[in-house]
Amino acid sequence: QEDRAPAPPRQDRLELLPRFKSAYPKETEDRGGGAWNEVTATLREIRRRTGLEGEPARLANANARHVRALTDIFLAEAQRFGQGDIAVAEDCYREAIGLFRDAKDSWNIAWSLYHLGDMLSSCGRHEDARPLGMEAIELGDAGGDHEVAALAHRLLGDVALAANAADDALGHYRSAVERAYRFQVQPRNPDPYTIQIYADVCEVGAARLLAHCAAMPEPARFIAGQLRQ
Repeated sequence: QEDRAPAPPRQDRLELLPRFKSAYPKETEDRGGGAWNEVTATLREIRRRTGLEGEPARLANANARHVRALTDIFLAEAQRFGQGDIAVAEDCYREAIGLFRDAKDSWNIAWSLYHLGDMLSSCGRHEDARPLGMEAIELGDAGGDHEVAALAHRLLGDVALAANAADDALGHYRSAVERAYRFQVQPRNPDPYTIQIYADVCEVGAARLLAHCAAMPEPARFIAGQLRQ
């Protein structure tokens, strides 16, 4: 109404959060289904209103740097899945990784490395993805995070498969399935999310093998047979 008092600045900022939540696809949904333009606009506005824009080096406060890194991750996804701008997405991922490294935030470092590696591998930059996946596994194993270790092993399986290194691909895909299974049962009982992650890891691995089978059927069939056993 015309006589309504303007919202206090803090309340106004908080109203951006449900906007972001409604635009951002849920973690089990297809990344292609997000309202990515709205995600980008909301994050940019959040950063503007909270003083997080500009060069990250000027942010002395640890909490501000952490939030900046988190918004970098979401902006990277918006560029990757919404705009298809891999170069800008890579810059966002790498900035986030640098900020997380400064904070010695191993959990977020591992996840950021995996997502960047997964994007680069999907663009054919397999050798660039390899060290990212290896470090993500190292950090995931050290922190007992079976989920990120499973996904990073699957990533390295993709990298090995692209290089026609069947034994390496088998080893990584096998580890991916094992870690994804462990994620269902350690340290808690299975729930819908952990069960879905196991199914997704197996499904993506199978899809990679099926695609590879058209060009090189014998290695793909060998890997699939061993995984089934």
